Amino acid sequence: IFLKIWERRDIFQGRVASFNGYVYRMARNAALNAIRRMTNIDWEQYIQIEETLPDESFEKEYYSREKELFIRLVVCRMPEQRRRVFEMSRYAGMDNQAIADELNISKRTVENHLTLALKKLREALGVFSLLFFMH
Repeated sequence: IFLKIWERRDIFQGRVASFNGYVYRMARNAALNAIRRMTNIDWEQYIQIEETLPDESFEKEYYSREKELFIRLVVCRMPEQRRRVFEMSRYAGMDNQAIADELNISKRTVENHLTLALKKLREALGVFSLLFFMH
């Protein structure tokens, strides 16, 4: 980011009202691009859902809502079987054997799906947290 700024320094003189705002926007866009590459999230869908959330007065509540929305989007983009296993485990509170029985798959397959789902979420949330706290 700073190399781009240095290379374009002539453009900034007199044309950029807020240099700090411009740097922030460049960093935000770079972080969003990194997240897009890592998670393959449909960001238009994310923005539409984000706009429907009510305004919050406390940063903690805002962060919690954003994180939950982000998690749901990452889960929605998982392969169908993995998504179903994750939702049954985390949202419905089912144990691995019950999930295996309902989906007619082995308990080990359920465990593998959960491991991969949680790994994907950890990766995505790491980038999300970085982006959120840059704001």
